[in-house]
Amino acid sequence: MRNGLMGIAVMALALVGTVAGAEERIELKVGQTHVLPTKALKRVAVGDADVVDVKPGGQSEVSLTGREVGSTTLVTWSGDEQKMLTYTVVVTDGGATPTK
Repeated sequence: MRNGLMGIAVMALALVGTVAGAEERIELKVGQTHVLPTKALKRVAVGDADVVDVKPGGQSEVSLTGREVGSTTLVTWSGDEQKMLTYTVVVTDGGATPTK
């Protein structure tokens, strides 16, 4: 029983690490636009719309424009909404280059 519980705990920790590692970072300057390619986009949500403006471009892309300095979370759902991707969007006042 003890080994079974330990196995479950290790598996749970591995899954949490996988989810946390799946988050991507996008850096923008204020006023800069970045096009994020997507596949079969169904929904998109942003934590703080004051930091970044988000405009879906059909099912194949999302346009992000830095509005003010700060950071927020962007979440996209694709396919049958079971594939969820999470991004941290960081907007600076200059000197940053957009990354994936």
